[in-house]
Amino acid sequence: MSTKLKHRARPVVEADRASDGRGHVALVTGASSGIGLAFARLLAAKGYDVVPVARRLNRLESLQRELEPRWDVRVHPVVADLSRPDATERIVAALAEHDLRVDFLVNNAGFTLMGRFGDKDWKEYESYLRVLGTAPIELTHALLPAMVAQRWGRIISVCSIAAAMQSSPTSILYSATKSMVQRFSEGVAHEYASDGINATASLPGMTATEIFQAGGYQKYVDGHRGAQMTMMQPEDFAREAYVAVMAGKRTIVHGAPNKIAVSLLLHTPIAVRRKLAAAMTGAIKFD
Repeated sequence: MSTKLKHRARPVVEADRASDGRGHVALVTGASSGIGLAFARLLAAKGYDVVPVARRLNRLESLQRELEPRWDVRVHPVVADLSRPDATERIVAALAEHDLRVDFLVNNAGFTLMGRFGDKDWKEYESYLRVLGTAPIELTHALLPAMVAQRWGRIISVCSIAAAMQSSPTSILYSATKSMVQRFSEGVAHEYASDGINATASLPGMTATEIFQAGGYQKYVDGHRGAQMTMMQPEDFAREAYVAVMAGKRTIVHGAPNKIAVSLLLHTPIAVRRKLAAAMTGAIKFD
């Protein structure tokens, strides 16, 4: 049974409407699909003007046509490839061109790169590290001063329960990079709390997005009972993360099964943690 059939979407609807975001601008990376798309829709429903960032202009323009009339907000698409060293500079320039001050940032963009570490070209890893690791940190650095100046800002960094793993065979950079971003997010939350900044590290487990198909392991997900039982919808995930950051929660683990997994990964002996990490990733088969 496919993930799409088993896990029906729970779209953003009229019940999500609020006025929280009026007068604020939210920037969402990876906004053309999956979790980023869910965040863009939810934030528009809350009244935020939205700056969706992604590589696919056609999808961003389609999102603009969807959100503006429905929620009476402004949407400013920005095309950027976060794997490029000048991505943040380009985004900041686009914001300046439209005189936009972002005060709600969702660091979400990502992709999968799985397999044995030594089997891939370093340039692939360099792009991977930029998108998942340095881009969230650099964007936060660029946008934080304006948030501090007005003494209000919200930052959600989408991490993963992999951030809690001792190691993650077949995807060791994913675990390491997500751990770095989580620690960074918690540091920002602590350092800037007195400046009106809430920063939340959001740790989901498996979420029903295009990432499985793009990464080449949709068959694993479709045939794995555990994956099917714990799979979250991106809209539900976005709603939980939004509530958490507005409440000033510094870290949130989504879903009861994932909370249990993270607790085990953090509080069991190291040998057990290594076995758990291997069990959670080792069943993935590559064609």
